[in-house]
Amino acid sequence: MKRNISIILIFLAWGMCFPAWGLSFEAGITKEQYLTGNRVIDKDSGQPIAGAEVLVPQKNYKVYTDKNGYFSLNAKMDSPTIVSVKKDGYRAFSTTLLPYDTNEAISLSLVKEKLTDITLECELCHLGDNTYSPSSANSSDFKTKAAGPFYSKTFKMAAEASARANYLVIGSIIGIDTLMAKKMGQNQVVSAYASPPEVYFNGRKIAEIHLNGDNQRIKIPSDIIRNNSMNEVTIKTGHNLFQMARLDYDDIEFMNLSIQSE
Repeated sequence: MKRNISIILIFLAWGMCFPAWGLSFEAGITKEQYLTGNRVIDKDSGQPIAGAEVLVPQKNYKVYTDKNGYFSLNAKMDSPTIVSVKKDGYRAFSTTLLPYDTNEAISLSLVKEKLTDITLECELCHLGDNTYSPSSANSSDFKTKAAGPFYSKTFKMAAEASARANYLVIGSIIGIDTLMAKKMGQNQVVSAYASPPEVYFNGRKIAEIHLNGDNQRIKIPSDIIRNNSMNEVTIKTGHNLFQMARLDYDDIEFMNLSIQSE
């Protein structure tokens, strides 16, 4: 039987300069917008969201939005850094901010969660072996110790789940050192590169992730979903293809893992 495997390509123009009038982030997509300060808003209504948690896990920085949705971001970011936003009733959101001037305004848009959404992981997860080069993608920002070469989570899906279009969504992922990431300038590794992280659903490989980025959506084949039963998602990090003496895992970090349906 022919199986389709997604190859995820999320492009981030790392190294570009942010415009002086600020940036607006909506599910990983960037657009220009004039702003007066850092703010979290409802994507559909445009109204400010008060009491939202804004977290920069790699910097141990956390702040909450005020009654008008504004927040301060006094965390130095001299390399691509994950910023996460959480608020009850909304889908957890994260984006990878490029190095920027803290005087610039940032707008983050949240989407209301659906009853069919399944949150798998909101914390920052580090996969690998804690052995990596300083020139590896985002290695200077790794904050947590590796939990090992793979992440696995079991969860129950509804009786009618396979009748919908379901997606595994990775909010943000950094540290990938594939050949494609190297060609895109996402790391400074000179003479080596790694195999891509692999994504499995109930034991079947459904995707490879070749680039660092945000809002990576992977379609889950309906025929492998177990309705009204336990399902399992596994993410395996890649390994250095030029290391022959031992298995050298690529250290990566990701945040905000969920199942979303359309």
